[in-house]
Amino acid sequence: MAWTYKEISSHEDDGNVCRILEPSDFDEWIKEIAHDYVNLRADFALPLQGPISVQGIGVLDTTFIQKKIAELTVPKSDLVKKKALSITRADFGEVASYNALQREYATCFGYQSVRDRETIQLPGRNIDGIGAEDVLNIILNETKFSDEADSPPQVVQKKKDSLKKQHIHHIKNLDETASKLAVAATKARDRKAQEILIQAALLLDDKKYQAVGITCASVLIRPSDKSKDTDFGIFKDLKKKLKPANSRFLLIRSPKPYDATMSAFQNAVEAVLSA
Repeated sequence: MAWTYKEISSHEDDGNVCRILEPSDFDEWIKEIAHDYVNLRADFALPLQGPISVQGIGVLDTTFIQKKIAELTVPKSDLVKKKALSITRADFGEVASYNALQREYATCFGYQSVRDRETIQLPGRNIDGIGAEDVLNIILNETKFSDEADSPPQVVQKKKDSLKKQHIHHIKNLDETASKLAVAATKARDRKAQEILIQAALLLDDKKYQAVGITCASVLIRPSDKSKDTDFGIFKDLKKKLKPANSRFLLIRSPKPYDATMSAFQNAVEAVLSA
């Protein structure tokens, strides 16, 4: 049976949305995130066409090349374990957020940090995801994964790079955001997203702010044993500080504790790579 996101609760007030979601099938959710992750990491801007002859190795078919490129672009688990802040943890959160926004809102992403960043071992320096919905509705997606006991966790509003501070920066600096949309348009693989991002970048650059719909999408991944209804923090009443943007906060609860979730994800990624 296909899995879905179960809605645990929902709060909406004048364009300000806060929802708690939980995958109906943990194992299938993890498998899908792992497949999405490997596909993003090994995504070619140009499709592979036919076998390639590599001097000293031989003639390689596209299936073999795709598999080897995936192995080279997905961070190795032994490397990840040496880092205090695991890139795999950050990547898992980002891919889970893309998945939720695509499933729940049909978001078309023009830029996804996991796919478009410069290196495999370091996080991206741009917005986590830049997408489009409907006509000229831009989605600025920022993601955090926290198993902190406090509620809301510090990544929501207290830290220097918290969801709150990131989104307020995007809206207070719309000229800078316009440039980020332009860069995202150059990287877009989806034609619809590309066209909307180009239009939005040009309109914001021309100070026509009211012509562009902006949704600040915050996605927080929390193990269910640490998650509370208070995890939204200030986001339940943040619409004034984010005007003219709307705020959408999705709290995704993993049914298993942090260690079990990350172990299952790493195992699922290795299964995809070895298939």
